[in-house]
Amino acid sequence: SSCSTTRLMFRTSFVKRVASFSNQSQSRGVLISAAGAHAGEEGDADYIWEALDLLKIKRIDHGNNCLQDEKLIQEIIKRDLALTVCPLSNTALQVVADLKEHSLKKMMDLGIKTTINSDDPAYFGGQVNQNYIDTQKALNLTKKDLYNLAYNSFQYSFLPENEKANYIKELDEYYSKQ
Repeated sequence: SSCSTTRLMFRTSFVKRVASFSNQSQSRGVLISAAGAHAGEEGDADYIWEALDLLKIKRIDHGNNCLQDEKLIQEIIKRDLALTVCPLSNTALQVVADLKEHSLKKMMDLGIKTTINSDDPAYFGGQVNQNYIDTQKALNLTKKDLYNLAYNSFQYSFLPENEKANYIKELDEYYSKQ
């Protein structure tokens, strides 16, 4: 449809402008990094490729639709990127009709580094804890799955390395007592 064509042209144009601005700034000695980008929640896998190729991101916010493309899955794993998945907003936006159908566990089983996050909780409902609780119940996540999700949330955060290490140490200590 003409609406989807217009949307695609705008998205491509916008992402290319952001990438161009970042490249021009770098050439002038100013480092601008697109650390993360919303991609692949409602849009298809091409949105994620575009974010990877043009914005040089370090983390993908959402990324649900990466599962449409086996090469993309392998690229995400190769680049050691994390997906910050927001299960409750995914159901609110009808990305999945039911939380039991969410692809988070499949992503984990494929080796994609994932985290559970809240996405505008005032709008979509559910702080991070509620996202963990509801997703654990819906997908029957194990303690090890929950540990891995929490670990990834620190490992792939934008915290300084020493802070990451401290939080991961606390997590390890807590998990070892369970």
